[in-house]
Amino acid sequence: ADFQNYLFQMIVSYFSPNYVQNYKYSVYFCIKLESKMQKDVTIRLKEHPLSITIVCLIIILSLMKVPEIEMAEDVPLADKWAHMVMYGTLSITVWAEHVRHHRNRASHTFLLVWSLIVPILIGGAMELAQAYLTTVRSGDWIDFLANSIGAGIAYLLGAVLLKTAFRK
Repeated sequence: ADFQNYLFQMIVSYFSPNYVQNYKYSVYFCIKLESKMQKDVTIRLKEHPLSITIVCLIIILSLMKVPEIEMAEDVPLADKWAHMVMYGTLSITVWAEHVRHHRNRASHTFLLVWSLIVPILIGGAMELAQAYLTTVRSGDWIDFLANSIGAGIAYLLGAVLLKTAFRK
């Protein structure tokens, strides 16, 4: 409420001729906003350590040279399965960590954004990074599709599990 009051005062002050007042509210608003954002980031880091670790692993694995594995040649589309599993694991981990910390008040909007949209965006960014930032990897839109399918399946699985687990 205090934050909203200062936001309102700052907006109203822009229409007044007192520029010192405008500056004062602008600075205060920015400080309050930065403080709130730092607090939110700290909370998210504490609530989602495994998800953040998986994102870091995906980035590392996406940009490093992958050794040839003979066994993988026997499995059709082994590379695509690996992509689906990586991004599905990320998505379901976001679900699990969020539900663990917010049992009866799990936010479907948060879960839609952070367990479906963000993994898809990360997958796209990694494919673009492979295409344009590395010499040992190449970006592939089919890999991006596999990333998206993995995240999508995990998102749907998480939604079904959440609905059945808290139906009681």
